[in-house]
Amino acid sequence: MTALASTVLLSLLLPSMAEFLGNELIGTPEIICNTDTIEMNFRTKQPFSGKVYVKGHYSRPECRVDYAERGPDGRPKGGIRLNHGACDMDRQRMVTEDGMMFSTVLVVSFHPLFITKVDRAFNIKCMYREASRRVEQQLDVSALPTETLSYEMPMPTCSYTIRRDQLDGPILRYARVGDQVVHRWECESEMYGVLVHSCFVEDGQGEKAMIVDERGCHTDHTLLGDPTYVEALNMAYRESFVFKFADRVAVRFQCEIRLCLKDEGGCDGITPPICFDATRNRINGINTTRVLRRRRSAHHIREGDLISQTVYVIDKDERTLLPDSENEAPDVLRSISIQGVQNICLSPREVFSLVSVLGLLIMITALLILCICCRRFYRCLKLGLIDGDNAVTTICQRAITDARATGQCTAEAVDVLNTSSCDGKALGTANAVDAFVAPMCQDEMEEVSRLSYFFNSPVISRVVSNAGLVNLDYFPNVIQVAASSVQAIGVAIAEVAKQLEEDNLIIVGPILNGVKPTTIDLSIALDAYYKQNKLLTVRKLYSLPIDKLSENAQKIRNLQSKLIVLTDDFPAFAGPLTSLNVEFLTSKGHIVLIVCREPFGSCIGADTVTFTKAGALALVPEDTDINRRIDQFKTMLGDGVYKQDKFDQYRTTYDACFAYCWAAWKGNTNNGKTFSDTFANASWTNAMGTTRFDGGYSLMQTYSVVNLPSSTKTPQNLLTLIPTPKTCVNSTCLMMTPNITIPAFWINAANTTVDYEGVNAIIQTNMWLFITIGAVGVICCAAAVFYYYWSKGRNNMFRLTWRVMSENMKIIEGPKRDRGEGAAGRQRKRAVPYALIGTVKAEFVALKQVRRIRFSEEDMKFLMNLKRVSHDNLAPFIGVGFNQGNVFYVMNALVERASLEEFIKDQEFNMDETFKSAFMRDICRGLSYLHKSAVGYHGLLNLGNCLVDGNWVLKLSQFGYSKMLHKLIQGGHIEVVSGSSPGGLSSTAGLSQNTYLYTAPEYLQNIEIMKEFPEGDDKADIYSLGTILYCILSEQHTPYNIAGAGGLANLPKFTTAISKTLEDEEEGKVGQPKASEPKSFTKIIEDVITMNLRPSFGEGMAVKQSMQTLLEKCWDQNPEKRPNIRDIQTTIQSAFAQSQGNLIDQMIKMNERYANNLESIVANREVLLRDAQEQTNRLLNEMLPESIAAQLKAKEEIIPRSYEYATVLFCQLVDFGLLIEKTSAEYIISFLNDVFNRFDEIIKAHDAYKVETTGETYMVASGVPSENDGRHVFEIADIALELREKSYAYKVENMDDYKVRVRIGFHCGPIAAGVIGIKSPRYCLFGDTVNFASRMQSNCPPNQIQTSEITARKLMENPDYQLVQRGIVKVKGKGDVNCYWLNEHIHGEHGIVAEQIIVGGGRPPTAQRVFARPLPTTAAGRQSSMSVQHGAVPVPGTMMVTGTSEIMLIEPPPVRLMTAARPRSRRTSKIEEVIEEVPDETIDRSTDTQKPMKKKQRFIDDKKSQ
Repeated sequence: MTALASTVLLSLLLPSMAEFLGNELIGTPEIICNTDTIEMNFRTKQPFSGKVYVKGHYSRPECRVDYAERGPDGRPKGGIRLNHGACDMDRQRMVTEDGMMFSTVLVVSFHPLFITKVDRAFNIKCMYREASRRVEQQLDVSALPTETLSYEMPMPTCSYTIRRDQLDGPILRYARVGDQVVHRWECESEMYGVLVHSCFVEDGQGEKAMIVDERGCHTDHTLLGDPTYVEALNMAYRESFVFKFADRVAVRFQCEIRLCLKDEGGCDGITPPICFDATRNRINGINTTRVLRRRRSAHHIREGDLISQTVYVIDKDERTLLPDSENEAPDVLRSISIQGVQNICLSPREVFSLVSVLGLLIMITALLILCICCRRFYRCLKLGLIDGDNAVTTICQRAITDARATGQCTAEAVDVLNTSSCDGKALGTANAVDAFVAPMCQDEMEEVSRLSYFFNSPVISRVVSNAGLVNLDYFPNVIQVAASSVQAIGVAIAEVAKQLEEDNLIIVGPILNGVKPTTIDLSIALDAYYKQNKLLTVRKLYSLPIDKLSENAQKIRNLQSKLIVLTDDFPAFAGPLTSLNVEFLTSKGHIVLIVCREPFGSCIGADTVTFTKAGALALVPEDTDINRRIDQFKTMLGDGVYKQDKFDQYRTTYDACFAYCWAAWKGNTNNGKTFSDTFANASWTNAMGTTRFDGGYSLMQTYSVVNLPSSTKTPQNLLTLIPTPKTCVNSTCLMMTPNITIPAFWINAANTTVDYEGVNAIIQTNMWLFITIGAVGVICCAAAVFYYYWSKGRNNMFRLTWRVMSENMKIIEGPKRDRGEGAAGRQRKRAVPYALIGTVKAEFVALKQVRRIRFSEEDMKFLMNLKRVSHDNLAPFIGVGFNQGNVFYVMNALVERASLEEFIKDQEFNMDETFKSAFMRDICRGLSYLHKSAVGYHGLLNLGNCLVDGNWVLKLSQFGYSKMLHKLIQGGHIEVVSGSSPGGLSSTAGLSQNTYLYTAPEYLQNIEIMKEFPEGDDKADIYSLGTILYCILSEQHTPYNIAGAGGLANLPKFTTAISKTLEDEEEGKVGQPKASEPKSFTKIIEDVITMNLRPSFGEGMAVKQSMQTLLEKCWDQNPEKRPNIRDIQTTIQSAFAQSQGNLIDQMIKMNERYANNLESIVANREVLLRDAQEQTNRLLNEMLPESIAAQLKAKEEIIPRSYEYATVLFCQLVDFGLLIEKTSAEYIISFLNDVFNRFDEIIKAHDAYKVETTGETYMVASGVPSENDGRHVFEIADIALELREKSYAYKVENMDDYKVRVRIGFHCGPIAAGVIGIKSPRYCLFGDTVNFASRMQSNCPPNQIQTSEITARKLMENPDYQLVQRGIVKVKGKGDVNCYWLNEHIHGEHGIVAEQIIVGGGRPPTAQRVFARPLPTTAAGRQSSMSVQHGAVPVPGTMMVTGTSEIMLIEPPPVRLMTAARPRSRRTSKIEEVIEEVPDETIDRSTDTQKPMKKKQRFIDDKKSQ
């Protein structure tokens, strides 16, 4: 406690001590400008333990040096070094001096937490000048002396300023968003011109955006337009409106300038720039037509940088008055300014105070040392309390103490660091505390909340704040503990309106002249809240001076809203209730609701009489614990210190400090967002009562709607609103559940109709008059609308919107066609000239104009209708250019990919059914729209006018004006010129042979071919459509075989073109086509007109009969018999039923089918993948132990390790070489797979792992990698017995004379294990144990299980295993080893089966069967025993009693048996048998042959095998 108290005391005294001690800088800091860095060193009167940082970048570690920290070498950090360009360092090219200047602002802060008056800020500038590039060499030609006269032109001084309102206005420092300003760039020189370019706006914290590009043109016209240059070219300016970055208060602009000498045209082509304005379709600049001269050499062009002043910008909704003078900052901006201070002068009184403080320092030195030691070993949390009242600090410390006492606080120490508030000094705090308790004034609270976003520190607000602070995207670290909140009050009022069945309200609040509010204006906040959430409609927000309320009372009544809300922003309610005549409003049915942020008594105060008389209601927060809280605060502070008017400040401070302590106990204090998330839907109970939070970190409060009856003089509760937290939606994080205490009041209020000053009666009395006036008004409006649209259409017709002026048009030759590029290529573009009209590309028909053209009103109306035509399958009509020289233009929008004719000509393009049906449908849709429109026809329909755009949509072009062109040619106004067009462009006349080959015969008569345009109508379009469909189906780019156009080679897809005539028809039907010779173009036109020549269907043309019949109808000589466009669409739809929609729709369907098929394929592949993964896992688990395989799959490192004990077994197939000699390799592999698979099944039933198989040898281990508590010896023993048992029963196919026999040896001992290999990992075992086990196997006779003495002793610990000592065996590398044979694992207490393995022949080759059972106990309580003499041979079939068991011998053993009987336990006893090994000479080890077995022995063995 002493250390904690001293820590708090030190935290409170340090700021004042720094001020009194007068620690300050000595002299001027030393600035070192290095090659690529800038350093600053300084000296202070006393040791410096503060911070040095770059202004605006305190939160970035690389931009800050903390002198209190120590480096890796243990020495305190000192000095600051910045790389060029780091921490948003300014970099400016100088104009007056060749070189580069780097500048930044460094702040020297003495206080570890706050910015104080002793701190200093320095603007550091380093100028790097360029070395002279001029090389001089003197050359003496003659002795004639020369005199050099030189003059160096001085460089101008340039500046960039932002001025208020006008060009010569005051230089701007403070502004509001939307204010008008003028950007001014100026160089004081008459000889140089200036170009402004590469302008950026930056916020001083690393974020910047370009507003003028490197050409000197704007990038965003809404921010800053193109600079305007004066005639002298030495100044540019541009009007703009103030803007800023989000959540930033400062902006600064930086531009580059380019200087040029104006004499001899040195600035031509440099300034002013030529900028293209896309929004106006024009080019900006002073003189865009002058010829650009050759630029001067780079020596006469200079570059430089200009930086404007910093402008501090506040939002439009911030109610901060801007200063009258630019040198005076508003309060909201003054908080971010770092003010330098001057030196301190001490008076005698201050000297005395200084001496007193020094004495106090000596007294508390010991406490400071103890405090420092504690801080090193115990982490201390710092809570910044921005409040200058010492009583508030006491309450905060008491809250932390209470939290600790109830076990709801973190175990770490919590220091409360307080400072004054609401005076501007609290702002600018650094990130040196873990959390802030915000001040009680609204402005500073919001600023601290904004700063918390960047410091990532939690802020606990104690006042009612805007609903915007609940926005977790912008204020994720703000916790609100105020008794009320805007969102809670807004939801409560909405519930009251719901009870009244109203959806609108009127809000009335005051404007207090001359009084700066320290809390939020609730009326404005509620209005903003409802506009954001749409819970209610605010009919009107009245923010009025108190003396103006009576003047607006009638306006409030005229708005006809039942619910009128008065906020507690009024200092008293007697005046407003009287001025608004609330008593009259309530008598007419209005509900006047006073919204209070404090309990009823504190809110209404002494105005209860007026409140009762007015009949108003009050929405007040309930606080059932208020009396208990008052008593608690009086106890904490004492009656002399406690002030009732500060009760809310005491209560919120207690809740804030308790909340911090509780959250630090629950969550993470290092992250503000994580810390704040702890409060979502949280609650706790302490000495002050129960505290609950909603889903947005705001304290919840129950509200009541009360009135004050005159009879009782006591507030009467009409409605209780109980809050419940919910997920935040539009800054609303709670909902209110109403609890109606007096239902009759609300039923009556909802059913009462408001009498709006007798308006309803007036309306009913004059109903017919109103109806008449309304009807007349509707008729007049309809007439006005009709006249407006009629006059607008007529004016548009005479405005000639369809006329194209030559000055707005630029003719561009089309690109050269690449012969190797097909029509369907991705980059394919039509090789035709086009016109550029603004940004629109237009395809045109150019004719020679002979006479001046005057269009009639009918022609202008038709052209206007043509201009209005708009359809997906039509290329829009742009307009007509006429009476502008000798060229007449008709223009349509350019479609750049290719025409349908080019697609058909393209040999590489495969036009399948999908393309054919899509193209035919597009043509029909476009033609159908034309026939239904005011245009009525196409007139020039052919393959060349069917154009396909980049989206594969076919569009019809050159429609609707063939009659107009025919009429103008007939009138002699225009004419077609053969060869080149009048403008020198080829192929632009719009006429070709195809124009006439697709034209109906009725319009081919009486016209001059290739000189006149044929007229047309909708029936002639059907004829042309039939011809186009024929070309599409036959894939021919022309319907007839024209001589001179390539002959038969002109038809790439078919070898001949067949024609028919009237003589070939029989009974009105077309006969069989006949091949015709190529005809000239003139002959074909003549035959079409006179002999009814039509395209014919040749052999090999796969055209459906329905389509062939349709085409024949389209070519009918009688236009009236031709089908309409709807019938054609129906026939095409039925003929191509599989291909519906346009080309894009069909491709989408194909993609959908492909995607569905792909999904099924992917699903099947996923199944195969899962199977493969499962197979891989199985194989991996077979190759490696399961635990090791799991670690490898998890990409974990397998650490090699040693095991104290593990057991290794080797099993080898005997006589395997013999089997190899007698069988094939396939049989050997099949045999080994079969045997080892059976062995694998045995391994799976035990806690063991198959290490590997080498040839005929099978290796097993247990106890690695999973240590099984010493069970590995017994697991291996059981496996050995089962392996041998399995070999007995195995029969080799087709080899009856071969019996499977095994040698098994195992050993227990220490082992090292680990994974070897990366691509093919194996779990390998190392150590002497592996070699020993291998020797046990190699020195073991067939069908024997041999183990070492160490292993045998471990097995003997379990009496169920029967072992026989083999004796001393010479083992390679080990010498003489005492070995044992494992006979049997006995399961059960009665009927024990023991097996003695003796070297001999037969199956088992060395076994004799012995049945043993325990002997009965004698009357004396002891079992009888009997000894057998050494060397005695028992008789077969006789009973032999040994110790406590009797044994029946089935067959006499071929060895000597020595049995010693001794009891093992009181329940049973075992037999220790020692079998002497048969001399080696009795065994043929070379062949392992045994003596023949007797019949009885073989019979028993066979039964055992079965």
